[in-house]
Amino acid sequence: MTGIDWPVFNIMLLAIINGILTSILLETVILARQMPLNLALKTAAGMSLISMVAMEELKVTFCVHNATFDFQRMP
Repeated sequence: MTGIDWPVFNIMLLAIINGILTSILLETVILARQMPLNLALKTAAGMSLISMVAMEELKVTFCVHNATFDFQRMP
């Protein structure tokens, strides 16, 4: 028992939301030096969502590939 009364789903959801918000904030700060703040925020949000979708796609592809991988043939 870890002493945390939250369900695992809620902890994962909180971590995902914090990660996305942190990514958007950091990218906005960096981009705001080069463009207006509202455009920087829109660009950062798009970049964060695109990278999140790409990471999820890679994770699914990796899991599917490994599910069919034959570990018996490894040297």
